[in-house]
Amino acid sequence: MRIKILFVFFICLLVLNISAALLQKSETDPAIGSSVIRMEGVQAELNTQEAQCAGSDLRLELLWETSHASSICGGVNVSSETQNSFARWQTNVERVSLFHDSAMPLWEHSVGNLDFDYPIDMTEDGSVLAVGDGNILKIFSPASQDPTWTLNMDASLVGLQLDAFGTTVYVAYNNAGENMSYVQAYMVGDEELLWESSFPGGCGTLTICEDASTLIFTQYGGGFSFMWVIETTAGDVIFQAPEYNQNPPAMSADGSIIVNGDYSGYLWVYQYDEEMETYTELWHYHVNGGGTSDWIGGMAISEDGSTIACGTLTFITDGYNGQVYLFDIASPTPIWVYDNAGDYVIDVDLSADGSILAACGYGPYAGTAPDFFLFKEPVMYRFSV
Repeated sequence: MRIKILFVFFICLLVLNISAALLQKSETDPAIGSSVIRMEGVQAELNTQEAQCAGSDLRLELLWETSHASSICGGVNVSSETQNSFARWQTNVERVSLFHDSAMPLWEHSVGNLDFDYPIDMTEDGSVLAVGDGNILKIFSPASQDPTWTLNMDASLVGLQLDAFGTTVYVAYNNAGENMSYVQAYMVGDEELLWESSFPGGCGTLTICEDASTLIFTQYGGGFSFMWVIETTAGDVIFQAPEYNQNPPAMSADGSIIVNGDYSGYLWVYQYDEEMETYTELWHYHVNGGGTSDWIGGMAISEDGSTIACGTLTFITDGYNGQVYLFDIASPTPIWVYDNAGDYVIDVDLSADGSILAACGYGPYAGTAPDFFLFKEPVMYRFSV
């Protein structure tokens, strides 16, 4: 019986992959050099009936799911080594939860009555977890809901990043009374400040590259809209550029390539110059969704910096148009553009080698079209959630 079930499972998987491939077609427009993915007169969504086979949803391979009646899960970190997930709940019953292989958390830790968003992070190996609980930095191990170390800050934390080993933590916060924002570095477990960089104005996002050599701190609005690139050894600012976006920029694994975008529809790509010891513009591109104005939403780059993606929002006459763009680092001409992706494509992510692209957005009103997309050349899956 087990052999029969496995045989049926693999046959269904083969049929599903072939069917999905037949749903797509890529055409290259010689005038713009863009491959436009379109559907061949069939429904794009792979619904549950089509995808389920031998008791498994082959689209997502769902392991488990959970929800809360009055809380929103506002963020999550995952560890491929431990298979743990670290989730942030907000709005009501605010807490962080550590999950392993089921919807029953290993433990939960209550946080204060915070604003809608608060930062969390976890190392890739899952050994160190961090929470910005208002003005308290809390460090955890996966073994206990009680912090292993806490540090009181001068104001509520807005940004928080751990290095790959969980030995150094970087924080960002705004002191409203001074109208100053600060980026600081600490050794985990040691209250002595390693370094501090200060900036007039507000506090936006804090991003770190995979090898922890580079941080990006952003500010948006209030007369101070800048992107600051900071090296993590001593906190020196090595590059500054205008910032007109509330979404975080993206960096390659070694921090040598930076991707940023603005609310005028421009995507900017910067490359580190070893001789000048700063970043220079490599190229820029203006997206065009066929409306009156365009925004850049989510941004992503592969680990080696070779592949770039972004999501957009275009204001059109009768509503909105979201798009997904894919680029090769060598050219500002898109490899392809996926059009009519609903509303604002707010987040995108690329696999390490750039072969898989995930994109999600607000979706059109009343859920009339998908709001999550998964692209793998040349196959594309779409889901409504």
